[in-house]
Amino acid sequence: MSNVTYLPWVTPDPDADNGALHESVHVAEPAPIPAVVHDMAAGSADPAAASDIEREAAVDSLLLDAELERLDSIVIRKLTAGDMSSGEVRVFLVQQGIPELDALRWVERYERLGYVDDERLAEALARAWSERKGKGRGAIASEMRRRHIDPDICNRVLANMSDESEADKALEVALTRARQLGRLDRATAERRLVGFLSRRGFNGSTVRDAVREALDSTRNAG
Repeated sequence: MSNVTYLPWVTPDPDADNGALHESVHVAEPAPIPAVVHDMAAGSADPAAASDIEREAAVDSLLLDAELERLDSIVIRKLTAGDMSSGEVRVFLVQQGIPELDALRWVERYERLGYVDDERLAEALARAWSERKGKGRGAIASEMRRRHIDPDICNRVLANMSDESEADKALEVALTRARQLGRLDRATAERRLVGFLSRRGFNGSTVRDAVREALDSTRNAG
């Protein structure tokens, strides 16, 4: 397998080579020929046929190992290119034909190596969606669910977002939008602004306060 590119949060062991980090999930070496294959071969009256059975089984085992290593490399590349949640990795592996229990073991390995960290991903999503996209807690929670992030982690990260920062962001978004509604009467502008902020995931009381303050500010200024 090719060398692994260390991510910033992964601390490599200086005494270990890249192969030690990029440990195999359960294909460290070619799997032995199953006992049932030996039994089939032993029961064959033709020694050549028995040898063929064992040889084909060995080839199948090597092909399976190679396919799993190829899939492992694909996952590592995806994780290096961008964060994925443990749930997203598990779903991807199952879609590729990995049994559910085996997929969970693969995910645990990626977590152990630092490639997968749901807490880190949830915090990054919360910052990006709040600060750059102007979204409220409701929209952020929906995005975390879509990304298959554990609900306990979602709740913990959202709880760390202060009500004050949520209100400030709602007002910032409301002011920008209110300026675009200047030609409408106040009742119509208020109705549209409430719908706009609600769709962005802000809760009812935050929306009402932001709408009132934004319209008061922009209408008085006008």
